Amino acid sequence: MIDRDSEKPIYALFEHNRDYPEKYPQPWYLKYFCVPGQEWEEGWEGRLLSDNFGKLPAAAKYEYPPFDANADFDDDYNLEHIVLDGIESDRYPHPFIEEYGGGFCRKRYEEAKKEKEEKEKEEKRNR
Repeated sequence: MIDRDSEKPIYALFEHNRDYPEKYPQPWYLKYFCVPGQEWEEGWEGRLLSDNFGKLPAAAKYEYPPFDANADFDDDYNLEHIVLDGIESDRYPHPFIEEYGGGFCRKRYEEAKKEKEEKEKEEKRNR
């Protein structure tokens, strides 16, 4: 995102969660959105960002024309890579997977993966 007035990137500033992990599951929480070095009437967040961080990451660049979310991707994606490899590499939070992923269980996934690998080895031996 870009600030409308200054045309500078907008950053999210997070603060350490003092009650982690006893009370809250995440170690950080969103504190402010701000523009580096900028002090607004409401506060000093942009100055805090500039004073505490050296080089900030570049602003996101979006492809043009915009991505078509309604496009048909039947032949263009690899579901196993997107979902299963993501689960295997712990890219998704476990509570989210448990709640929205149909009761995902890492142990069952690992057992299924091991079975698949053993089956592939057996098929190679039989060739």
